[in-house]
Amino acid sequence: MPFKADFVKRELLDDILGWFKDSRVIILTGIRRCGKSTLLNEIMRSMSGWCYVNFEDERFLDFKAQDFEALNEVLIEAYGKVNVYFFDEVQNIDKFETFVRRLQDQGKKVVITGSNASLLSKEFGTRLTGRYKPFEVYPFSFR
Repeated sequence: MPFKADFVKRELLDDILGWFKDSRVIILTGIRRCGKSTLLNEIMRSMSGWCYVNFEDERFLDFKAQDFEALNEVLIEAYGKVNVYFFDEVQNIDKFETFVRRLQDQGKKVVITGSNASLLSKEFGTRLTGRYKPFEVYPFSFR
């Protein structure tokens, strides 16, 4: 379960929430420690009917693309039927794009976080061309 805390509202939040009406996958990219996961938490706090997985958890070290269906069954058991999937640092799983695409084809909304280099790689872009909306997350400014 995501952590609970009080947040300073990010300027990017309203723009991201506006894309929930669109079928594309939402991608939050940026440098390490810029606030991607915290922004993800802020998005989750503003809605219901979602599930969350943090792929930096050590229990996913041996996780493979073939394991996604079993994970999906566990998520349904834990969260019930959901329409929004939040995947934090999903680029740690090789070929995750195939599962994300299947969820999208089923009409699910998918929001993922990760580094620019991993998420916007050539392979990722090929599998999900035209199917995602990237948002660059920057560390807080003094403004």
